[in-house]
Amino acid sequence: MTRNKLISTIIAISLVLPAALEANTANGAVSQQLQQVIDQKEKVKKQQAQTSQQLSSVKQEKAATQQEADQLQQKLEATSAQLTALETNLSHLDDDLSKSKEQLTEADKRITSRSGQLKQMIESMYVNGPQSYLEVLMGSTTFNDFLDRVQDLVLLAGKQKELLAANIRDKQQIEQVEAQQEKDQEQQKALVTQEQNLKQQLAAQEVQKTVELATLNSQEQVLAEQSAEQEKELMQFAAQESKLIEESKKVTLTYQGGKLAWPFSRNYPITSPFGYRSDPFTGERAFHDGTDIGAPKGTDILAAEDGIVSVAQWYGGYGNCVIIDHGHGIMTLYGHMLNDSMVVKKGDTVKRGQKIGEVGMTGRATGYHLHFGVYLNYDAVDPMKYLK
Repeated sequence: MTRNKLISTIIAISLVLPAALEANTANGAVSQQLQQVIDQKEKVKKQQAQTSQQLSSVKQEKAATQQEADQLQQKLEATSAQLTALETNLSHLDDDLSKSKEQLTEADKRITSRSGQLKQMIESMYVNGPQSYLEVLMGSTTFNDFLDRVQDLVLLAGKQKELLAANIRDKQQIEQVEAQQEKDQEQQKALVTQEQNLKQQLAAQEVQKTVELATLNSQEQVLAEQSAEQEKELMQFAAQESKLIEESKKVTLTYQGGKLAWPFSRNYPITSPFGYRSDPFTGERAFHDGTDIGAPKGTDILAAEDGIVSVAQWYGGYGNCVIIDHGHGIMTLYGHMLNDSMVVKKGDTVKRGQKIGEVGMTGRATGYHLHFGVYLNYDAVDPMKYLK
């Protein structure tokens, strides 16, 4: 090698080597930043998984507490109805007892009247004595008259016995009725007291369940807000990750705005729109952060725009999920994909209309459909405003 050629080679190396070293250093810095973002994202994912588990536990406890509260309410209503019936029955018993006392008063009057008759008879017997009866019989003029007088005396004695028996029957009957009604009254009063105590206990328990439900509702709200915030953090990390991948691969995202493509090759019905709805699992009012599109199992899912895949894995309630960063703050999410159907991985560059997976019902889903979400600067927005 000539001296001039050697000098030229040295100069060329001196020019290229710093650039290569600078490129390697830059790539190393990007890789380091990328790893930091991935580590942070994984940390938040674990936190979100814990939050989701806590939220699920709170919802289960809330459902059980609500069921107990409903059962207490039913028991309270039944107890109130029973108490009303017992109080009505007790009122009727009071009325019956009053009537019995009136009957006793009437019986006492009859007894007094009979007693007067008996008194007169006894006084007559005492004054006249046995001789008077003999005189009555001996004073008969004929045998038939004698028989008539004997019959009258027999009737008189029978009348006395009848009066005495009637008095005894009246007293016994009224005393028995009064005793039974007073016994029934005491039983009814005891039942009323028992039902009143039960009603108070159930009412206290109902208040306790109301307080527990209020506490659980507060916990649920806090955890839901925490989960939403963690979801936003994950979207931010995903965007940072895709940006670093873009930088490391020297890929430029070309999306400049405009309508996104429909994520299928044909139209399918929207089964649940973006916004508040009744949660299909709990029945409670909840925010739905995407649009559900019903499609048959295994239908190809297509990328809505060019971009970089920032997530391609199981993603909480979305199940098997792909998130694509399109640049300029726009990201799309494709949830509930069929197991083993994802044909892209994190860091892949995808084109508009490219297949990324197939329709399934993994994660928190009640049927085969695609959960399609659009995020602007990490906040969920109505996908229908962006779709063709």
